[in-house]
Amino acid sequence: MSSVLQVTKDNFEAEVLKSDKPVLVDFYADWCGPCKSLAPTIDEIAGERADELKVVKIDVDADPEIAAKYGVRSMPTLVVFKEGTAVSGVSGALPKSDLNAFIDDALTKDPAEIARQMEETGKKIVNAIFDKALELGLVTDEDAADKGEALDTLFKTAMMTGALTQDDLQNTGGDPIAVLEAIAAKKNGPANDAENDADLDGGKPSPNTPSAKLKDSFDDAIGNAREKLHDAADALSHVADGLKNPDVQEKLKKDVKGAVETGKAVGKMATQAAKDKMKKFFGGRKR
Repeated sequence: MSSVLQVTKDNFEAEVLKSDKPVLVDFYADWCGPCKSLAPTIDEIAGERADELKVVKIDVDADPEIAAKYGVRSMPTLVVFKEGTAVSGVSGALPKSDLNAFIDDALTKDPAEIARQMEETGKKIVNAIFDKALELGLVTDEDAADKGEALDTLFKTAMMTGALTQDDLQNTGGDPIAVLEAIAAKKNGPANDAENDADLDGGKPSPNTPSAKLKDSFDDAIGNAREKLHDAADALSHVADGLKNPDVQEKLKKDVKGAVETGKAVGKMATQAAKDKMKKFFGGRKR
């Protein structure tokens, strides 16, 4: 019997991310020939290295979200996790000796250092995408305080207003820079379509053309999103200030105490009602 555990999105966190020892994850698919040829080797390693390593497998067709999160694009792909961090990965049906060497190397890596490097890389990527969005006029300097939030708002708003479609995502291959350029092209309107979309005097989109309306809609949506974020921040600030007031704190304590007492009373009533029903049920049964 194989000692390789089948993992799904329902138990991935418990079995992999919160495991008390390193985990080798085999990303496979039932239709994948190399996956099938590698399976016996995975089983052997799972048995031979059970003391130091947990081995699990994930069906990428059944749980594509996990595969996508860790950049799995081909099968089989093997990823080693330590302390909840993916520290190393490799693709292909490796010979057993090469697979053991891969595992040995992965087990020497420091997950905290890997996590730090990933965070730095993520920041660099966000900065590069934000700079491109700024260059295209899709964000402003004011948005630089939280670049990740600004980009998230930008992409969501673009999807809502039609400035970004599924076709755009497919045509760009999901490349964020290309996606930004596609959004900017729709937001600003076609550059050379003077007959249908341009004012012959100024070369600007006519206010009644589809691209101009889309641009206005996009700009309004962005503005509304920013206002809501600012309003939410102000509201949270007022709440925080209010909680510092001793009178408010005292009132909250009394309210909580009253709620607890009410909860206890309701609980006693429910318990007594349940006991009464049980007595009637068992008392009314014939022996």
